[in-house]
Amino acid sequence: MKKVRVDFFRPAFPNAAQTFDEFLRRAATLRATLRLQPLSDEILLLITEIRHPNGNVWVGEIHRIRTKGFPGRIDLRTLQEEELGLLAQQGLVDRIHFAYRTDLDALALQASRDFRPGAFRACIQHVSELPFDLALVLKRGAYERLLGLRTVSTMNVRVANPPDAAEFTGPDAPGVAEITKLLRDFGAARVEIKIRREKRKRASLIYESVRDFVDRIVHDPDRMDSIEALSVEGKREEDDNLEAVDFVRDRLMFAGNVDFDAHLRLDPNQCRNLVINALTEYAAELRRR
Repeated sequence: MKKVRVDFFRPAFPNAAQTFDEFLRRAATLRATLRLQPLSDEILLLITEIRHPNGNVWVGEIHRIRTKGFPGRIDLRTLQEEELGLLAQQGLVDRIHFAYRTDLDALALQASRDFRPGAFRACIQHVSELPFDLALVLKRGAYERLLGLRTVSTMNVRVANPPDAAEFTGPDAPGVAEITKLLRDFGAARVEIKIRREKRKRASLIYESVRDFVDRIVHDPDRMDSIEALSVEGKREEDDNLEAVDFVRDRLMFAGNVDFDAHLRLDPNQCRNLVINALTEYAAELRRR
């Protein structure tokens, strides 16, 4: 048995080119080769098992197919290593399950160490041939609490070395990119930065800079996936008490135990039920006002 995490996202095609529901309806009719994306010369992604089991729920899988760099296998009785035995046109597959509810406009995605949300986004973009956004869902009110602060006294951020530093660079990432530069220049595994205001009455960090920094993190699922801590402390108008907004603790998450099947893989039926149940459990939180 293994505990499996589920994250929640708002999927959207910019400029309302189509809805995610419309995309899934079309993708379900495409032949497999049109739902396949080469992620690298070693990894392929395949959207498969797209089904519409009831009126407002879609379920599906992403198959992460490894074509090179295979591990070996070992006989646990003799401790002798053996060849894996794959043929030239075969690969290894990891399954990542997802569910989407049209009435909530919310996506539940099985979390995996080897499959980041950006890979899901890239796969949808490839198949749809349209720009596609994936916004992480925070608990209701978390971001609004940041917007309600009058002054900001402290911002704390801790970043683990991201698998792809390019996620933290680019024209939309000023400030954020500097953290990755520190990680790279020092050969570090993680970096923690605490930014404090001056110690004088009503002093504040520059609010717009804090808000923009947080925006560039929480609205990018791959950046957020490398964040171990991101919190802001400040005060509201006419209130001298400090209020803390913790964007890691306030991300919406669900988790459940999944058994291994007869092939020692995570049971696919239980994984499918897990992402469906995640949407049911948090339906009230996910429902748009």
